[in-house]
Amino acid sequence: MMTDLILPKLPDNLESLREEEENVRAQSLLIVNANPAFVDHTALVHDCLDAIHVFSITHVNVDEEELVLQRLGIRLFNSGACGLSLLLSGYYQNAAATVRDLLETGFLIDHFRTERSQIKVWRDASDEVRRKDFQPWQIRDVLDKRDGFTEKKRAEAYKGRSE
Repeated sequence: MMTDLILPKLPDNLESLREEEENVRAQSLLIVNANPAFVDHTALVHDCLDAIHVFSITHVNVDEEELVLQRLGIRLFNSGACGLSLLLSGYYQNAAATVRDLLETGFLIDHFRTERSQIKVWRDASDEVRRKDFQPWQIRDVLDKRDGFTEKKRAEAYKGRSE
């Protein structure tokens, strides 16, 4: 029974770290709520997470390919929620690194959207083959070619989150 569970006490410095994170989060929320653009961005993040939840967690998949997409969707959801939590708690570098994972995963899902046969190839590939044939730059190039983009904006967005 959960009420009988006795949780060990964390060291004081870890408890104070959590308290400081909560203080930073409260200050961050005050800043967000004071700026209409930040409020809109937060609402957009909420709506995106909500849509990802619907399509990846509550959707009943009909085949293995949809299951792969659902699992990638769960990765998107977790990265988005984690990134928001990190951002609000003051861990800005780690929040930015999480955005890079969101981009990579989103690009991969977008690739699979139009090249459904590649889902099975990716799913069944060894880690070595997956790292060789599905590198983030390769996926970006495939998407740019598909969309007729020559400006490499996907690469710029990715690079901006990698430095």
